[in-house]
Amino acid sequence: FVCVNVEWEEVQKWETHIRQLLLPKTTTMDLNIGTAIWFASQGHGTCYVASPTTTQDNSNSVLSSSQPSKHLNESNEVDDKERIINNYQSTCLVLLLGMGADEQMAGYGRHRNSFRKNGYTGLQEELQKDLGRLWDRNL
Repeated sequence: FVCVNVEWEEVQKWETHIRQLLLPKTTTMDLNIGTAIWFASQGHGTCYVASPTTTQDNSNSVLSSSQPSKHLNESNEVDDKERIINNYQSTCLVLLLGMGADEQMAGYGRHRNSFRKNGYTGLQEELQKDLGRLWDRNL
């Protein structure tokens, strides 16, 4: 997991470039989502690496974690959770996002309202609208 934490000055520095990438989209929501995705795609941040010790379970040949992972605490001492790598630069070429889940799984208040007003038929109609515009709003 790479945590990308960006200072406001850095966002302002890249805002014009990000707006150009987003065209023809121009809303504040487009800018906010686009900015988050753009900085995430840069892959520069703090990497949290789970480091479990694995052993072979001979009874069923499944790898299992026998010890907790480790990380550095504020004093740079190792504790039993995970390892932290500051100033990490990812070499990944693909960014996986979870966008569109609310639209596909009825996660917004409008879905609840459609269901309350018109039952499953209303909910289905609202979900169809969301799926029809998902490419435009979320991608």
